[in-house]
Parts: sequence; C-alpha cells; structure tokens
Amino acid sequence: MIDQDTLGASTPSNRGALLLTQTVRSTRWVVTFSRRKPLGAIGGIITVILFVVAILSPVIAPYDERDTHGDYVHAPPGSPGPEARFLLGTDALGRDVFSRLVVGARISLYVGVGSVLVGITAGFVLGIASTYAGGKIDMTFQRFVDALMALPGLIIALAIMAVLGPSLNNVIIAIVIGMLAPVVRTIRSQVLSLKELDYILAARAIGASSKRIVFWHIAPNCFATYLIMATYYLGFAIIIEASLSFLGVGSPPDVPSWGGMLTRASQEHLKTAPWVGIFPGLAIFVVVLGFNLLGDALRDVFDPKLRGRE
Repeated sequence: MIDQDTLGASTPSNRGALLLTQTVRSTRWVVTFSRRKPLGAIGGIITVILFVVAILSPVIAPYDERDTHGDYVHAPPGSPGPEARFLLGTDALGRDVFSRLVVGARISLYVGVGSVLVGITAGFVLGIASTYAGGKIDMTFQRFVDALMALPGLIIALAIMAVLGPSLNNVIIAIVIGMLAPVVRTIRSQVLSLKELDYILAARAIGASSKRIVFWHIAPNCFATYLIMATYYLGFAIIIEASLSFLGVGSPPDVPSWGGMLTRASQEHLKTAPWVGIFPGLAIFVVVLGFNLLGDALRDVFDPKLRGRE
C-alpha cells in the first residue's frame, strides 16, 4: 500500500515548493555571507564573472582569436576595426587583444579547475589514508612527500614539461604533481590532531570500523581545509600555467593563454604597445586576487575554529 504522505511529497506542486524553499535559503545564505564578508563577496563576484566569460567566450569575443588584421597592427585600445571596435587594441599580428583575453579565460579556467579537481582531491585522499594508517605506511609515504617538498612547485612543473612537451593536459599533470606534496602535508597535520580527539577515541571504543571513522568523522572535519585549498590553488594553478607559458614550455603557441600573451608581449615592442602586456597581466592579477579573497572568506565561515569570529 502506498503511503499517502510519500505520494503527496512526490507531486509536482510539492517538489516546486521544496525547490522554492531551497532557493530562498540559498539566497539568504548568500546575502548573509555578503554582509559578513564583503571582500569574500567581491571575490565571489570575480569568480562568477570568470566562469561566465569562459563559458560564453564564443559569444562575447567580437573576433576569432586567430584572425589577423594587417592594417591594424598594434592598434591602440578603442581603434575602429573592420567589423567592430578593437576594445583593448591589437598585437603585433593585428589580432584583437580583447578576443584573445576572453578565450584565454577559458584556457585558464580549464587548467585551474582540472588541476584542482585532480590534485586537491588526490592529496586529500592520500593525506587522510596514509595518516590514519600510520606506522610504516605513513613514514614511507611522507619520505616521498619530503622529496617533493624539497623542490618548488614551479621547478617540478618545469622539469615535467621539459619531458612531456607543451600541452594543456601536460600542464595540468605538472601542476598536480607540483601541488600534491603541500596538500598532503596540510591534510596530514589536521588529521593528526583529529585522531586524538575524544569523539574519535569514543568511536573506536564502541567498535566503529576504520572506514566509518574516516568517512563519517575525519573527512567531513577536513572539508573546510579542502575548500580553502581548492580556492587558493585555483589561483596558484593559473599563475603556474602563466609562468610555464611565459617561459615557453606551457601551452602551445597557437593557444591564447594569458601567460603566452605576456610572453609575446615581452618579445614585441612593449614600449610602443604596452596594452599587449598590461591587460593579460591585469586579468591574472584580478582573477587570482578574487580566488584568494573568496578562499579566505570561506575559511572564516566553514572552519569550526574560526566560526563566529568577525
């Protein structure tokens, strides 16, 4: 026999009411978050703008990023073009800087999100598993982490790119390996403190399995750290990608990444056409600043140790 309450809960009107309630709660949370953390709200707005620009780049860009206009080489910002105005000027080949900047947002977001999803998640899982296991497993794994920590992430990424060659996917692999050690070390420090808390000891005393302790007690309490590192390393990944492209070992030359645009700007007449390098550098600065502001605010909101402080 079908429960009438269950049947009523599955009707379209009730589902719509539930969706409306969840939307109202989410809106209230966003408003409260914006009032408590205005800088975090600014970072969130910058992040949302980046996602919108990256998704709608084919619609926003007035020109194809590879189209050259020989009559408009190093045209200053606002110069009239054959179809529209060159809002941010053109480069040494007559390509529209604004169009390349918009398409470059998609490249930066692809590298940043891809490397964070893989690198932070892998470091999160490995850090919790090895630390909770302890003993020789943890000691052996931490020696490998120490070896990675001995070198800066950019140096590791450079070495990997020198072997694998220029490619966006190879850039993601290099960034993931470069960020793995500090992520594991950060998660390990938090798990070590959580393992000795009373509620973990109580769970062991009543016979809770290691799987339950890890997934129901330790991992949720590390989620705030995961979220903070994800927002921080989004900006870090964009900087590393731009650095690798600037050094000539990142994305291929035909890909309009922000770092590659800076490289070509430095090789061209930067004094006569400064806008070629100013706008990509400004885009990197604003996006990384937005991620850091959002990450700091989310840490203050979600971290139990900081919750309630203003």
